[in-house]
Amino acid sequence: MLLEYSHMRTLKSSLLTLGICTGAVIASSALRLPSVYDSARETTIRGTVQEVRLVEWAGFKGMHLVVKTTDRTVEAALGPIRFIQMRGFNFEPGDSVQITGATVEVNGAALLIAREVTSKGHTLKLRDKDGAPLWMNDAMRERLLHRTTN
Repeated sequence: MLLEYSHMRTLKSSLLTLGICTGAVIASSALRLPSVYDSARETTIRGTVQEVRLVEWAGFKGMHLVVKTTDRTVEAALGPIRFIQMRGFNFEPGDSVQITGATVEVNGAALLIAREVTSKGHTLKLRDKDGAPLWMNDAMRERLLHRTTN
């Protein structure tokens, strides 16, 4: 009986170690993936929200803002709606915003990948200075624990 207990304990310990190492490898691999965010192309715009677009990507519901500046209209991709709402932010047409992010081309159109958005005296941080999404842990947790039904 003692031998069986010892083997079970070793097996549990090995499985736990394997799980931790696998998670570390996955996380490490994710960190090395090329990013669409290029901090060298970072810019800041100021304007008025014309439209709030809800989009679905990578299995999540995301938010884009269409912003009218003094000389152009810019579409900015913010991030998952749940991440934005959990931080107490809500955007509506007519809101004045300042968005810092990097512009990329998607299907021939410019899209501003937002790093941070300031509105109504508050700043919503969406990505770190290198462009890595700050919602990644929230998103992973959402998928694993609270799969949205809508």
